[in-house]
Amino acid sequence: MTRTAYFLDIDNLVGTGRPTRRQIEEFFLAFEEAFNPGPNDQVYCAGTGASAAWVCLTRPGYLARSGIGRDGADRRLLELADPAWLSIRFDRVVIGSGDGIFSELVDQLRLLGIEVELMTGRGFLHHSLYQSVAPREAGARTPRTHLTLAA
Repeated sequence: MTRTAYFLDIDNLVGTGRPTRRQIEEFFLAFEEAFNPGPNDQVYCAGTGASAAWVCLTRPGYLARSGIGRDGADRRLLELADPAWLSIRFDRVVIGSGDGIFSELVDQLRLLGIEVELMTGRGFLHHSLYQSVAPREAGARTPRTHLTLAA
């Protein structure tokens, strides 16, 4: 059975640093429809305090953290994303963000043989992360799923 770890940067995926509850809920409905996380998977989320609180209230099985300041949510996710630890517990990792800070993690996971997928939403896709997932050689491309969210 394949186990997947999801790392979701809520604010980037929703496309704003101050998402409404409706935007957060819309995102999670789209995420769950597209990926259907199972009981053996783990979903890690980070965002503003309000975003993280909303996740805790509505998705009790998900681990949510709040980040403060520039790249605060990103840093909180990276604290949880130790490549060596992930490599012995999960077969696949989905990075839900377009922020370039995750490009090194993508590279490290791929070197350890972990299947990596990138999920994007309304936020931008940084060029360094794009380079990490762009085709480099035959069969080396990281899959990318774009979630389409209503306006």
